[in-house]
Amino acid sequence: LILIVPQNRSSSNTPINPCDNININATATTAIRQNNVVHPHDYSIIIVHYHKTGYVLSRFLTKEVVTLEYEARGLHERAKKAKMTNEYYISGYDEDTGEQIIFSRVGSWNRNAFDARRHDRKTNCPTGFSLEKSAIYLQESPDFFCSDEDLTNKLLGILPDGEILKMKETVADDNLLHNKLEDETKGTKIIHLVRNPFDMALSNYFYHSQDPTPEIWVHADNPCQNHYADGETLAYHVMPTLTMEIDGAPATKITRYQLESVTSMCRSIFRSSPEMSNLTFYEHLM
Repeated sequence: LILIVPQNRSSSNTPINPCDNININATATTAIRQNNVVHPHDYSIIIVHYHKTGYVLSRFLTKEVVTLEYEARGLHERAKKAKMTNEYYISGYDEDTGEQIIFSRVGSWNRNAFDARRHDRKTNCPTGFSLEKSAIYLQESPDFFCSDEDLTNKLLGILPDGEILKMKETVADDNLLHNKLEDETKGTKIIHLVRNPFDMALSNYFYHSQDPTPEIWVHADNPCQNHYADGETLAYHVMPTLTMEIDGAPATKITRYQLESVTSMCRSIFRSSPEMSNLTFYEHLM
């Protein structure tokens, strides 16, 4: 991430080291927006990952961004506090002025921004899926099964006509309405952390087979369970994306049979004989 800070310029973007001793105040922040200069806080950022390395890296990366932004503004005590906190939500607004001075953070060491495998029945987006500008969202295993239109609107900050009409009904003043619309995110920056699948499988085995195991779910959950709350399978949700055409050709060569065969393979191993029928996932690993 590069922080863009005004240095007595009206129309140019200057990336700088956020640790430089530069006085960044509300007036400067407002000035670059008035001059139509892109400001990082006009965007939302979502960091997605699927593995322990990504989980840890995303948390440390976000903590560094928040801390460095405070340091760049000379708010050293707040920077120290930000390093120590593990709250689900950290506000980026200054308590005294109400001005957005750093990126807000949504998600913590113990919780993702949006609950996993919980979806809105109407849109198939994660329950409560909403992105605000100047906020960093931390999300493990992002099940974004929204329609193309809904996901595009969410990521690009495009309000549906219905929501704009509702806003017009509740906000009579045109200037206030304009400000509210301006408060919507200008778009979303995505940081996608991936790992070699083979390394990921080995990491999963070594991590969960520890004694004692770090996570208790391995004593109770079925690793072959692939149904979501709506009763549908993973393949049902992801195959439309995997088989969509890009420039006249399929996006991937993955078939539904291949995807479902992964579950079948799991079931052929897990509790596959009478003497193993009561074993937990953890006991299988051992």
